[in-house]
Amino acid sequence: MEKEGLVRCVQFLKSENLVMKTIVTDRHTQINKWLKENQEHVDHRFDVWHLAKNLKKKLVKLAKDKQCTDIGEWIQSIQNHLYWCAVSTPDGNGEMIAEKWLSLNNHIINIHTKHGRVLEKCAHGRLPAAQNRKKKWLKADSVPALKLNKVVSQKAFVRDVKKMSPSQQTYGVEVYHSIVNQFAPKMYAYSYTGIYCRLILAALHYNENSGRKHAKTRTGQLQYTVKFPKAKKEYVTELLTETLRLCENNVDEEPFDVPDPLSSRWEKPDKREAVVLFRSRFNH
Repeated sequence: MEKEGLVRCVQFLKSENLVMKTIVTDRHTQINKWLKENQEHVDHRFDVWHLAKNLKKKLVKLAKDKQCTDIGEWIQSIQNHLYWCAVSTPDGNGEMIAEKWLSLNNHIINIHTKHGRVLEKCAHGRLPAAQNRKKKWLKADSVPALKLNKVVSQKAFVRDVKKMSPSQQTYGVEVYHSIVNQFAPKMYAYSYTGIYCRLILAALHYNENSGRKHAKTRTGQLQYTVKFPKAKKEYVTELLTETLRLCENNVDEEPFDVPDPLSSRWEKPDKREAVVLFRSRFNH
C-alpha cells in the first residue's frame, strides 16, 4: 500500500507538471527499490527519526547484556550524535555524514582525532576532566566497545546513514496521518465516499493549523507545556518482576499493596531546563 501510494503521488505530480528533485521517506525497502529503478534523477533521502528509532532498539537490547550495561549511559548521546551528523552537513555529503557517524567508535573510547579521510577530528571543544564526567569512557577492545562498534558500523545502517536528510523530514506528513486517524479511526470501516470526505476534512484541518505561529505570553516569551509520558519502562519492569516472583514462590499475598502513583517516582523538572532541552533537538 505504501509503495502504491507513492507511485500514485509521483504520477499526480507529473500530471501537474511539477518536477520532483528530492524526496524524503522512511527506510521502506520496496519504496527504496522503486525510486532507485524508476526515479534515478531524484535525490532520495531518509528521515533521521526512523534511523534513530531503529538504532535505539538495538542499543537498548545491547545494554541489557550484563557485559554491556555501561552502554546504557551513552544511548541518548549516541542518538543525539546521529541527528548532529545530518544537521551539521547541510550539503548532504554522504561520505562526510558517514565519517562523522563512524567517529563515534573513536570518541566513545576517548580518541578524538584521525577519524577518517575527510574528518580529521571531533567538532566538540575541550571536554571536562574525567572526575567531572557523568559518563565513563569505554575501554578500547573491551566487550562493550567491540559490540557497540559492530552495531554502529553495520554496513546496511551506514549505507542508510549516508542518505539521511539534513533538513526536511517526514514529521509533517506523520502529523497529518495522526489527524486522519482522528477523523477516520482505523477501528471503523467506511465507504469510499465516507473515507474520501473525511480525508478532505483532515486535510482542511491540517492546512488551517499547520502554519500557526508559536504561542507567546503577554511579555513576548515563547510558551511551552511540559508533558509527561504515561508509563516508564522501569515501572513496568518492576511489576513484571514482582509478578514472576509471586508465581515462582506460589505466594498468596492478599490484599496486594497498592503501588504509589507513577508520578510520585519522578521529580518535576525545571521548566526552563526542559525548554532548553526541547529547543536543542534536531527539529529546532
